[in-house]
Amino acid sequence: MIEKQILEKLKENGEVIHNDYFGTVQLSEDRYFVYWVPQGYIDEFNVQADDDTVKVVVNVATRQDGEVKIPESVLDYVPTAYKNVKDRKRLPEFDDLIANLKEEKQG
Repeated sequence: MIEKQILEKLKENGEVIHNDYFGTVQLSEDRYFVYWVPQGYIDEFNVQADDDTVKVVVNVATRQDGEVKIPESVLDYVPTAYKNVKDRKRLPEFDDLIANLKEEKQG
């Protein structure tokens, strides 16, 4: 349910997500790590081959009073091979970032 709300919020914000390459990881009760690839990045980087690099956008979404909020500023960009996106992988590059975000909230 929350994934659908986050995806709708991103689309409301004008994001056109490449083949809906999008995912979330719950950080805490109301915080979610969110990642996606905008279609514009596929076009901008002229991605054609599996080994071409594309950037995955990462951010943190929060839910307050049932409403999903996503900052307009991006938390980070994670470069990866297009084949990882095409294969719909959650990238291992996210693991340290997710761990840091979990600690940040608890600390």
